[in-house]
Amino acid sequence: AFKSCGLLTGVLYQLVFGAMSWYGCYLLLDCLQHAKTATSFEALAQAAFGRAGFLAYNLAALVNCYGACVSYVIVVGDVLEALCSEMGVPLARPTLLSLAVGGIILPLSSLRDISSLRCASALAITIYALFVLCLLLLPLLAPRDDVTSLAPLDDDGGGDGGGGGGGG
Repeated sequence: AFKSCGLLTGVLYQLVFGAMSWYGCYLLLDCLQHAKTATSFEALAQAAFGRAGFLAYNLAALVNCYGACVSYVIVVGDVLEALCSEMGVPLARPTLLSLAVGGIILPLSSLRDISSLRCASALAITIYALFVLCLLLLPLLAPRDDVTSLAPLDDDGGGDGGGGGGGG
């Protein structure tokens, strides 16, 4: 938000959306005090707005989860395509996505009990921790003559910081 709109407008956005989040939480708590039997967001929406609120909440949750799933599949496709080509196994993106969705995402999302995902969740957290550790150790383990490859790229794609440097 700050890069596209500037510091002042970005700070104002943060303040406005923070205030809106606070007010939304305030309204939820106020509604919960009036509907003491509500034990979930669905029940709270139904107590506040009737059947229409229940359906609206479920539709919003469905759209949110669908959007998260689509973005996850896009990221997995981007990462797997680059990883497979780097390993010398050139697979097409549709093939990779079919394998990932059919072999990993569908079985994990078809479980009857969400507590069955604890092993997959522990594995994911371990992989994230190893990834962060590798990122932190990368500058320490890189050879000294290869330091320029760790530098950010310029607008022209070169990492030498000299504007695409022909040296002339």
